[in-house]
Amino acid sequence: MSDKTTIELKDYDPVDFIDNLDDVKTYIEAAAAENDPVFFLSALNDVARAFSIKKIALETGVNRESLYKSLNGSVMPRFDTVCKILNSLGMRISVKHID
Repeated sequence: MSDKTTIELKDYDPVDFIDNLDDVKTYIEAAAAENDPVFFLSALNDVARAFSIKKIALETGVNRESLYKSLNGSVMPRFDTVCKILNSLGMRISVKHID
């Protein structure tokens, strides 16, 4: 007789692990360090989903549908939109020399 255990795995979603603004900072900084705009926007999308896209849309003045499109890869968002999203999360872009 076989004693097989069945384990159900849940799809991984980074949103499940973004609980506070320190997590956001760490996650966004790591994404920015990859120097890949699509990857960065994907991370920003995860953060927006974790903190409510509706709330961010209200705070940025960007309508929710445009925000979804900007963050899900459908369109490349304008720089000012990215800045508004980061500002709504209490962050801003900074520049540093590549080591």
